[in-house]
Amino acid sequence: MKKTSFLLFISICLSGCLKKVTSEGVVYSKHGYIMPNIKVSISEFGPTFNSTPYKNYTTTTDDNGHFRFNFLASKNRAYGFSILCDSGYCYDGMASGTRMSREQIKHIDLNLYK
Repeated sequence: MKKTSFLLFISICLSGCLKKVTSEGVVYSKHGYIMPNIKVSISEFGPTFNSTPYKNYTTTTDDNGHFRFNFLASKNRAYGFSILCDSGYCYDGMASGTRMSREQIKHIDLNLYK
């Protein structure tokens, strides 16, 4: 009984820290065109970017430039997007220091730059 109560307590505590998040958006070129078949990555960091990422998730945009991530996000983590494409244009939120909370990453449109 003690073991079951302990496991129940731990699962309740952990469920408060993690939340299922759907992060989605559209990738646009420098000139405002939608970008199909582009790899988009999101990295999960500690409270600052001064560490290596805990986790990386990668997906590819569809024909309409739309991407979507579904994952469990922690409340006390920072998230950053990155895109590298063959044209030489990119988006690197981590290099620019753009850190986002799990609420900010729910819908984001990314614009490529050189």
